[in-house]
Amino acid sequence: MADNIAIEELESRPVVEVATETRLWRVPKALAQGFATARSHIESEGAEVEGMPFARYLDIDWQSFRGKGAFAQFLDVLTAKQKMRIGMFTSGPVPSGGSAIGTQIAAGRYVTTFHRGAYHKVGDTYRRVFDWAVDHDVKLADSTIENYVDDPSDMPMAEVRTRIWIAVA
Repeated sequence: MADNIAIEELESRPVVEVATETRLWRVPKALAQGFATARSHIESEGAEVEGMPFARYLDIDWQSFRGKGAFAQFLDVLTAKQKMRIGMFTSGPVPSGGSAIGTQIAAGRYVTTFHRGAYHKVGDTYRRVFDWAVDHDVKLADSTIENYVDDPSDMPMAEVRTRIWIAVA
């Protein structure tokens, strides 16, 4: 479920990301590999990880997302490839190396909310955010960041929170 949808000004933050393109059903494996690569690179450069990891999903077509029913979404999980960046916030700028990209999350205006609960229901939160954006005449950029607030191994899945940031276009 979506909690408190709003627009916030966010400051630029240094990150290390790993770029990938994967089928949606393989995202959990890609996340685990990307987080390990990013953390290893950050530590090898003498920097520190700040906070929980994130996933940045790219090239999102919000119009087609809204109109999809459950069966179409199921087919996407089986067949669609998703461009994404998997990363971690850092204590300061970190140079790129290997498959790790030292970059920044851009400062700017973002639509933000929290998804609460099991990850397989995050689509419901995105539908609420999209509807909110339409109702408030806000144009969403074609990417979203999911920042994991809670570790699902530490609490019941129904209470796990994921912060969602979508840049305002």
